Amino acid sequence: MKRIVAFALSLIMIFASICFSFGASDLLKEGGSGEKGPKYEYQTIYDPPVFKDLDPDFPSGQDPGGVCLPSGGTLYYNKNGNGPTISFGFMLPSPYNYITGDINIGTVNATGVGIGITIPADHHHYKLQVTKTVKIVTYTTYYRLKGSSDPWVYYSHGSGYSDYSTLCVPVQVD
Repeated sequence: MKRIVAFALSLIMIFASICFSFGASDLLKEGGSGEKGPKYEYQTIYDPPVFKDLDPDFPSGQDPGGVCLPSGGTLYYNKNGNGPTISFGFMLPSPYNYITGDINIGTVNATGVGIGITIPADHHHYKLQVTKTVKIVTYTTYYRLKGSSDPWVYYSHGSGYSDYSTLCVPVQVD
């Protein structure tokens, strides 16, 4: 019985090694190197960015009626604060169609955290108002066989946005 099992295992080993050698030789005949890795290479082409100003809005942390500082003073704007967001949507050229997003407009405080914005010395009430500019980028990705000089073939396209700049100014509210 042990001889039969040993003989059967020997046949299985021989068969497996033959199958492996034929598989490996076929791979080498087709120009493959037997190396693992990506079969394709990709190229992404970015279009020139588009900049869009969003509607001005008021960050959180401010008195609804604003502040009055007859001797002048400073409020601090923190663009990274957990404030309200501005939602936006813009039409893009074909084939990208439409992009939507949300941008945080930050918070205001009097404790010195953030960028100091000077409030005029008068008897009016002021709030800080923020205008955000978003940067919108569109792109198209192409592919071809790795190492090939064949023409690039369309793969996908898309768009993205980022918070590009912030303008924060005191606005008289009375």
